[in-house]
Amino acid sequence: MTDAEFEKLDAERRRILKRGGRIPRTLLARLARCRDCERENPESYMVSRELWLQAVPTGRGCLCLACLARRLGRPLVAEDFGDPPIDRVTGEMVRIEK
Repeated sequence: MTDAEFEKLDAERRRILKRGGRIPRTLLARLARCRDCERENPESYMVSRELWLQAVPTGRGCLCLACLARRLGRPLVAEDFGDPPIDRVTGEMVRIEK
């Protein structure tokens, strides 16, 4: 998804919220997809703001791990990530498979 396409969808989300409406699930799902490959429900992870902005200059949207690595032009390494992600349901550390 291009920056313009993402901004258009996000502007619609903001208009709905401003009116006090409910955001349609389809719009939320679209905004949560990987911006490059459109994979649904990409992995949750945290990288430094500096690294994220190298990959996504606008700083907005989601990328799956594979597309983040592709945009950076290199494989991801452990140092790219902050503390290990925690599964919100089980409270356990999420293991990232290589």
